[in-house]
Amino acid sequence: MSKNVFVGRIASALILAIFLNLILLSSGTDAVAEEDILSELSIVNEGVNEINNIQTGVTDQSIPTELMPTSEFEQQTHKEVFGYYAPYDTAGYESLTQNSSYMDNLLSATFDITSTGDVVGNNPTNVLEFSSQNGIKTYAVFQNREQGGFSPQIAETVVSSETLRQTLIQNIYSIVSANGYEGVNIDFEGLSSSYKESFTQFILELADVLRPSGYKIIVSIYPITSISEENSMVYDLVQLGNLVDYVQVMAHNQHGPWGLPGPLAGYQWVENVLQYTLSKITSEKILLGLTNYSYDWNLEKPSRNVLLPLKKILWLSSVSGGFHTWDPASQSPYFTYEGSNGNDHNVWYENSASIQLKTQLVLKYNLAGVSVWRLGYEETEFWNAVMAGLDSNNHIEPNMSPMLGYQNLELLDNHEMNDDFPDAVTVVTGGTYDSYISISDDKDFYEFTSQQGGRLTVNLTSPAGKDFNVEVYETADWSKWLAGSTNGAGQEDTMTFTVKPNTAYYIVVYGASATEFGPDP
Repeated sequence: MSKNVFVGRIASALILAIFLNLILLSSGTDAVAEEDILSELSIVNEGVNEINNIQTGVTDQSIPTELMPTSEFEQQTHKEVFGYYAPYDTAGYESLTQNSSYMDNLLSATFDITSTGDVVGNNPTNVLEFSSQNGIKTYAVFQNREQGGFSPQIAETVVSSETLRQTLIQNIYSIVSANGYEGVNIDFEGLSSSYKESFTQFILELADVLRPSGYKIIVSIYPITSISEENSMVYDLVQLGNLVDYVQVMAHNQHGPWGLPGPLAGYQWVENVLQYTLSKITSEKILLGLTNYSYDWNLEKPSRNVLLPLKKILWLSSVSGGFHTWDPASQSPYFTYEGSNGNDHNVWYENSASIQLKTQLVLKYNLAGVSVWRLGYEETEFWNAVMAGLDSNNHIEPNMSPMLGYQNLELLDNHEMNDDFPDAVTVVTGGTYDSYISISDDKDFYEFTSQQGGRLTVNLTSPAGKDFNVEVYETADWSKWLAGSTNGAGQEDTMTFTVKPNTAYYIVVYGASATEFGPDP
């Protein structure tokens, strides 16, 4: 939850603030929007694109001059933003309603094919209706998933049979034409390279049926950095580029639970992927795939490696006391911590800086836009980073410091480890900061030193419908309470008290009850 805490000396009307993401609010700013509630860490078995670990490498083929950007940040009039919706929980729809202004298109990953050419799944009526009402174009996503994972055999069986191809294509056409979709996204994963010709033929026949009716086709592909990698996969990039409207490059899962810890999408690796793809497909057809999840590697028990939605990073970092670092080589953040059972963990994730840097490649190479897997994993700060990356006026350079990349541009509350008196964040009179409370026993501690004696005022603004309390102590423990305020949900708590000159004081912010946070993690 976010709350604004204000402290100001009455005589000068200065406002002290406690702040999130190092972005200073102006004096007298109203309470910021409430953060999503973080819940318990759990293994997410819902079909993150199952890309094998592909190491960064030098491409085997140079990029034709005509495919290189003519300027550092050449850009089209508009860059398309696609968001994937998956029906695994309510978070996807909630994210859509909260972040619809950032999206042009919604990819509804609610359909799977069968080995007989049939389609199982459903149209998410509420998602489609909301998208239509808000001017968001929708695409039906068709995947080869079965029992929670991708099944190469299903797709291989269908694409290698002319009869089954036509059965599936007619089923796809019926779904698209009956439900107002703009087009389709074919996301068949794990197919053997021996089916390259059959897969290409399927896309050709699909285009022959959909194109006359004006429907668009998107094909999702694994990240590729060399001709040898392309030869080992089912994709004929040149042919696909000629047949479809967009090629969605899943430029993530550089590392994953199947191997050693590392960045999910290192900056240079992503650029290598794009450069190779650009050598085969025109830039205006390429969508850069971004991810808003992370991986938590258990270094002692790899079988317990888990996927972690980006919005749960704050909770995990808070309860584990993780040590954060920025990796200059990959332009990615990570942190380490020791689990309750003594096992060492390594968590690689994305923050505002890493997302913005990668998104800037869309402008650098004049790509069509970006896609995000998936709605519900992220906080609004993620979308702000995407928008910043698509704005040439907000350009940032790669950061080679091991700390600044984490401290300056971050999806997390940089003060989140301030959960006790010794860890209190130092603040001064005159600013405005956000406080983030992630779980029911979390508290945020802030320290300020009075320069002179007199009367001081502390204001706390709680989000609508939430009740947070604030107290002030003169000592770095609970022994000398000075003031407190508990006005109730959505109310502003105000305290005025006397301070001594050159004396340290502590502000403590916490929830009035466990109901302010939802279920305990």
